[in-house]
Amino acid sequence: SLSSSAATMRILFAILLFPAVLASAAPPEVTSLIPTGIARGQTTEVLAGGNLAGPWPLQIWTDNPGLTIEALADRGKLKVSAAADARPGLTWIRLLGADGASSPRPFFVGSFPEVAEVEPNNNFKERQQLSGPAVITGKLQKQNDVDVFSISAQAGQTIVASVIAHELLGSPMDAVLQICTESGTVLVQNHDCHGLDPQATYTVPEAGNYLVRHFAF
Repeated sequence: SLSSSAATMRILFAILLFPAVLASAAPPEVTSLIPTGIARGQTTEVLAGGNLAGPWPLQIWTDNPGLTIEALADRGKLKVSAAADARPGLTWIRLLGADGASSPRPFFVGSFPEVAEVEPNNNFKERQQLSGPAVITGKLQKQNDVDVFSISAQAGQTIVASVIAHELLGSPMDAVLQICTESGTVLVQNHDCHGLDPQATYTVPEAGNYLVRHFAF
């Protein structure tokens, strides 16, 4: 997700004019958590983006008792561990400072492996190969960016691809998903399934590699 540059400029302007007031009265502001989730039984490093000025480390709150979260030495970096029996699904994280707490940010606990997007994966020849079902954490880097992933499937299996971006993460995108043949023929396309977030489903007629293509407006 992307923070608003206009909001950032207003905050910086206020700090320059009123340092004594804001230095003692500004709670932390968290606008993103990257990656946006973790698989049960795993430990990962998460980067909290936003306005984290002031003393570090901060305290951390989550509504999921299966998560253990601690602030690392570098500002904004968190160590997140999920118990093997951690509650799956949507959870919430807040950072707490002396002057208040950040708004809760969504974070996901899943049963599938978490895979980081690897660039370049902009076209069918540069596709990122997946070894099996996974949750991919990534972002569209710029306008007209496209991400392509490849997954193997057997005849009769169903491929389900779903994007979580605008509705829960607040990402400023209107995404499109396509499931394609290995040569690039579009088999299924979806634009808006969950609000502005798409979901595409396709039952495979024959074994082979199939491509999932993602882009946004």
